[in-house]
Amino acid sequence: MQIRDFMTEEQKRLQELTRELEDYIRNAPEGTFFASRNGKYFKWYTFQNGQKIPINKKNKALAYRLAMKTFAGFRLKETVKELKAIDAYLQESNETDSETFLREHEAIRQLITEHKPLSERVQKWANEDYPRNTEPYKGTLYKTMKGDLVKSIAERDIANALFLAGIPYRYECALSFDNGRTVIYPDFMIMDPQTGKIYLWEHFGMAELNYYQHKNANKLYVYFENGYVPGLNLITTASDDKTKLTPAKIGQTIHYYFSV
Repeated sequence: MQIRDFMTEEQKRLQELTRELEDYIRNAPEGTFFASRNGKYFKWYTFQNGQKIPINKKNKALAYRLAMKTFAGFRLKETVKELKAIDAYLQESNETDSETFLREHEAIRQLITEHKPLSERVQKWANEDYPRNTEPYKGTLYKTMKGDLVKSIAERDIANALFLAGIPYRYECALSFDNGRTVIYPDFMIMDPQTGKIYLWEHFGMAELNYYQHKNANKLYVYFENGYVPGLNLITTASDDKTKLTPAKIGQTIHYYFSV
């Protein structure tokens, strides 16, 4: 993931958090929360119109909401400060990243793509056309350095890392099993430029969703049935709403399997 992409996503997250905090504060009870220690315990108070009003221990729900309101106010100031820093970065940073550069310099892109120390067999495989997934896709597509259109930022980052490492790949190439009765489109089919060995790379995004869990499990079952085993000739990575696939992890994975 490019730094600008990460910062843009973080900007959106903080903007949503800001709205949530503002809504919470707006809908919270009047007043602010204050507590004073009384031995092992605390006495709760709320300040309203300059007056300090005790909160009865039986009214713990009110104390909780006022305490949360006070914390939300602090978090809101912190979030606004973070947003200002991100806004400043996005305004001042150079918008030309490596992908944009290669799109704007076609001659350089062609030379990088074509001038790879590949064997004749690997070069032939890399340049051959192949059956692709033609199913319509309604989501956002991301253009890779090689020129492919892929369906996620993670797939784009994997494709770009393979491209820069000089490792040929096919995106969503049709793979038939059971005499053509079962067809799967792995995210990436890769040929090791040193050995000519074929690997598949599946990135399981949105792994927290039940639908994708079942879909991915079924796909893995087909792979196992047909000799594709994680750690041997099947590379697997995953991400969910909390854990993203980082460029560092992609680089480590490529180095592990292809020693580059």
